[in-house]
Amino acid sequence: MKAAVFNRRQGGDSTPMHWIRSLTFYFIVFLLSLLLAACTQGRVVAASLRSTGHFVPLVSDKRVLYEPGAEAYAKEIALLLPGALRKAEAVNPLPFKDAVEVYVCATRESCYRMTGHKAPAIVTTKLFISPALIHDTKPVDRYLAHELSHLQVLQRLGAVKSLKLPSWFKEGLAELASGGATGSSITDAEAEQAVIEGRSFTPDAGRNIFASFFSPRYGSYWSLTQPLFYHQSMLFVKYLQASNEAAFRELMISIQQGEGFGTAMTNKYGKDLSSIWEEYLRDLRQRSIPGTEEKQAG
Repeated sequence: MKAAVFNRRQGGDSTPMHWIRSLTFYFIVFLLSLLLAACTQGRVVAASLRSTGHFVPLVSDKRVLYEPGAEAYAKEIALLLPGALRKAEAVNPLPFKDAVEVYVCATRESCYRMTGHKAPAIVTTKLFISPALIHDTKPVDRYLAHELSHLQVLQRLGAVKSLKLPSWFKEGLAELASGGATGSSITDAEAEQAVIEGRSFTPDAGRNIFASFFSPRYGSYWSLTQPLFYHQSMLFVKYLQASNEAAFRELMISIQQGEGFGTAMTNKYGKDLSSIWEEYLRDLRQRSIPGTEEKQAG
């Protein structure tokens, strides 16, 4: 009898207390993860409430405002702003709803205080630029166009509805507008090959506000680097545009007027998102076959 009890214990404790302890452990892990996400997002929300009253309009272009000490950065941004605006507007059939304003921070630390992020450029409720964008030798014009694309959509939808849009679409659209900012270190061929090999994101039609806020899906969700995720997203959005320009235009208008992304996609393209993704995968695989592109061109 003792041997039997000993063997049963060796095989693992299956008593109710064991299950209670296990469930309690996983529940605590879940709560800690939720609290961590809440702290991160709470920091962003708190930062967005900070006043921008100390930012000074640039004399040569009042759309660019800067913190004391950031005038030189602001002048550089002002020179790039007209071209970046044209890029953002080229992929969006609707114009900016409100006046465009770009806030240039004096230090990385002050930008973090204003946004809750360490990104070199970001849109919260406003578009902020960190000195990191200039100092870290990033493609400043592309990053500016990328963030202007986000601002353009935000102005139309507001913070809540914009948050519910799928991340891959928002980032893909912004990358398409910019010509590739975050994903500029990845080539089209590298991004496409990764998709063919199964190393890619899976497009969704958006999630509820709770999931989008606390657990947004970016590259790490699919074990992808951010540059790869951004570049793959751009290529799929580019495919959506190239495969049916009229449908893409109507899709852009509909979602910015408040129609749900999945519904708008089906209505404008006549098929659901998963079907379009499968068509995209077939196209990639077909083009990856040696000699295919030459035959199609002939």
